[in-house]
Amino acid sequence: MTRQLLGEMRTQHKAGQANFSEPHRSATQLIQDVTGMPWLSFYTNRMRVYTLPETLQAAVRSGMPYSLALSPQERQEEAMVFLGAPGGTWRSRQELAAWAKQAEVPPSGYLKRLQRLKHALEGRSLSTGEQTHLERLLGEFERLLG
Repeated sequence: MTRQLLGEMRTQHKAGQANFSEPHRSATQLIQDVTGMPWLSFYTNRMRVYTLPETLQAAVRSGMPYSLALSPQERQEEAMVFLGAPGGTWRSRQELAAWAKQAEVPPSGYLKRLQRLKHALEGRSLSTGEQTHLERLLGEFERLLG
């Protein structure tokens, strides 16, 4: 119902009809009173939160930044660790944006080097000593990357 009402308001707004009639006017005032933001801002930025699974909605209600809740599913767990929270304080949206931008930058040349090493190892048999050494190096590499 709310989604439909806000959708109608957005359509009217796009058509240049700024003076809403009831129940649109009441919805505008209610959203402003409850959220402290104009209805269009709420509709544009926050309404998507209500389409999320209940677990994420509960996390948002308990303080999780909604921008995190709306982030791609594959990055949410990683972002949750970065952001902190449960028991502590959440980092800011700006810190999240900086982290996300940094996380998107591929390491220069590392991936190509790892691909070359992978291809060099495929189909190759290693001696026991080489296997032991490689296992030790891989363990160090995994610890380095966390």
